[in-house]
Amino acid sequence: MIGLKDGLTVSAAHFLSGEISAEEVLAQGRIVSSNRSSKEIHYYFLNNESGGLRMRHSIDGLELPPEVKNGDLVEVKGRVYNGKNGLPYLDITELSVIERSGKLLPNTGYFNNPANRANTHESIMMNSDTLDLFKKRSKALAILRNVMSEEGYLEVSTPTLLSKSYSSKSNEFSAKWLAKDREVYLRKALEPKLKLLIIGGLEKIYEVGPVYRNEGLSKGYLPEFLEMDIFKAYSNYYDMMDLSETLFAHVSPIFGINSPVKRFSFEGVMEEVGHSFKNPTERFVEFRRQVLPKLASPTLIYDFPLEVCPLAKSSDKIYSEEFRLYLNGVDIFHGYTVETDYDTISKLEEGQMASRDKDQKRYDSSFREALLYGMPPTGGLGLGIDRMIQNLSGKADIRDVVMFPLV
Repeated sequence: MIGLKDGLTVSAAHFLSGEISAEEVLAQGRIVSSNRSSKEIHYYFLNNESGGLRMRHSIDGLELPPEVKNGDLVEVKGRVYNGKNGLPYLDITELSVIERSGKLLPNTGYFNNPANRANTHESIMMNSDTLDLFKKRSKALAILRNVMSEEGYLEVSTPTLLSKSYSSKSNEFSAKWLAKDREVYLRKALEPKLKLLIIGGLEKIYEVGPVYRNEGLSKGYLPEFLEMDIFKAYSNYYDMMDLSETLFAHVSPIFGINSPVKRFSFEGVMEEVGHSFKNPTERFVEFRRQVLPKLASPTLIYDFPLEVCPLAKSSDKIYSEEFRLYLNGVDIFHGYTVETDYDTISKLEEGQMASRDKDQKRYDSSFREALLYGMPPTGGLGLGIDRMIQNLSGKADIRDVVMFPLV
């Protein structure tokens, strides 16, 4: 006997072709729809983690428990056959109710209400595509971690709550620490603590974790999102370019994307579109207007104007050692060579401090102070997991790829 709950994904090809019709199979799950084609025959659709299962019940062959209805959790036994429509069905020989549902299942228009999009459990219950997407997301995360392990990186975990601010309060979330009667801040980036670990002597590290930014809400942005940051000592942005292409090549096939990544310099791309701006910042604005909408296939652009990423190293103080990997006009990977010069970082922090109000002066300068020990040349790479999954899966709204999103 084959248990579909555990074996359907393994034997799906056999099931769909009807090759296991001679064997009795077992499945458990929730009945999400049913209909009667005649007085003698009922049809049901059962959902479980392995996917959907069409079932047929003949009145002559089996008397079902009374009032089996949509939403009930059941266990069924039967044999697979191919229906007249060519689709596989389970011909029920035995059925028992595990747990009855006391609530009506959502209807087709239920998820058109934005407030209901946060009810991921209901979406998974009713839509096998939702379940399939989150399985792909989980697989993508596992593959990213496997690649990092194979490349010799150490996964670390750093605090989510911080005692000092890394930026202005206007785009941070804060909370009250009752035991100390003081304010703490939810981190808005992973990189500050990871850079300290590189200075401390770790050479190849990464972290996957949530970050929080109080900056609004859109179809491509949530205030809480999952980030992956990678740092490697004794390397530069070229090493991170290679790593980003490796990660993309391993993850993208999950979503049916097998296109190779193309590389172009920022100025090379801008020369092709024929810009007339001398100021680097103006050229970046023109890049976003003219070039980004055309970057549908995976494309890596490097050497951006320094103003775009001031924390990246720059040899000429005009362009930074920075790159972004775009898909569908959205950057899903962002890498750079870390600026490790103490004086340069000090000037950047002084500029930030000067723009703050009096009550915003508590600023975490631990990275600047740690730079006095000396920091090896370091390459950094960051990717927003949610944004990456959204663009790889072709979803218009980022909330569709996050479980229980804030709405």
